[in-house]
Parts: sequence; structure tokens; C-alpha cells
Amino acid sequence: MSDCYESREEELTPATYEAVMTLLRSVNPVFSRDGDMYCFLLGENLQEGVSGFGKTAWIAAQNFSKDFFGKNSHADKGGFAC
Repeated sequence: MSDCYESREEELTPATYEAVMTLLRSVNPVFSRDGDMYCFLLGENLQEGVSGFGKTAWIAAQNFSKDFFGKNSHADKGGFAC
């Protein structure tokens, strides 16, 4: 299992909470649970979409945010890469 699934919860500040929750509300990813893992998925599948997994819903949300901004940070002229 990848280290990103094992990430620890980052310090929860009001700014962090608001940023992650604003992203989730604005892009509306699918939320699911598979065994002991939580997942947020935006897109058709894991290979083409943006996802975040974690042992808690909050860790999954943080990992989704990291994947979302990681994939979109290389987009030209402020657009989305997806």
C-alpha cells in the first residue's frame, strides 16, 4: 500500500478545514468506503480521475485535495489539467 494511504492527519486549522471542505463542495467527488479505507473520487476511474484514500474520511479528504492540486498545478494559464 502506498504511503499516501497511510498519511497522518495534518494539523487541523480552521484555514485547512475550510480549504478542503470548499474544494469538496465545489467539485463534488464521489465518497465511498472499501473495507477499512475511505475514498473520494472525481472522474471515471482511478487511472484517469483525481482520488484520495485514507483510514479516516478526513485523511481521504486531505489526500484528495493534494492529488487535485498536484494534478492541476501544471495546467497552462491557470486552467485545469483534467
